[in-house]
Amino acid sequence: AFPMNCISRDLAATACAAVGGKLPTEARWEHAARGRGKRFTYPWGNDDPQCCSASYARTSPTEVEAAMCPGSGPEATASHTAAAGCSGPVDVSPDGVVDLCGGMQEWTSEIYADYDDPCWGTAIALDTTCTPAPVGGLVARGGAWSSPPFLILSAMRFTPGGLIGSDI
Repeated sequence: AFPMNCISRDLAATACAAVGGKLPTEARWEHAARGRGKRFTYPWGNDDPQCCSASYARTSPTEVEAAMCPGSGPEATASHTAAAGCSGPVDVSPDGVVDLCGGMQEWTSEIYADYDDPCWGTAIALDTTCTPAPVGGLVARGGAWSSPPFLILSAMRFTPGGLIGSDI
C-alpha cells in the first residue's frame, strides 16, 4: 500500500520487472507528469497544489519545524485523488497515473542529459531515449513527501547528489 523507499535504481528496475513492467525513460515520465506533452506545471495542470493535492511538505519524525501540510512521513499510494476527498487539483495525470508530484521520487531508466542534448530532439516527446556518457548520473523524477512546494514541479530533475535543474 506504500511506495518503496530508499532503494537503488537496480532494485527499482527489478521490482518493476517482477510485475511485468520497467522503469520509464525520462521522456515517458515527463510526458505523463506534464499532461501528455502540454508542459503542465503539475500532473493535473497549472493550478497551485493544496495539501490535499499531493504528498509533499510533510515533516519527518525527527523534524522540529512545522510543515506546510499536516502529517509526518510517507503516505499510502494514491492518497491524493478525488476519491480521497480533495476538492482541489489532485495528483492524478490525464493518463490516470498517481503520485507523480509527491510521495517518493521515482527512478528513471536513463542517465542525465541536458535538455539541449541531441537525444532530446526539439521537444519533449514520448519516445525520446537518452543514453549518453554519464554527466550528472542517474535520474530520478517527481517530488517527495518531504519536498517543499518548489521541488514538486513536474519539470524538476534529480540525481542521487541532488537537484540538477528543470525546464519550467
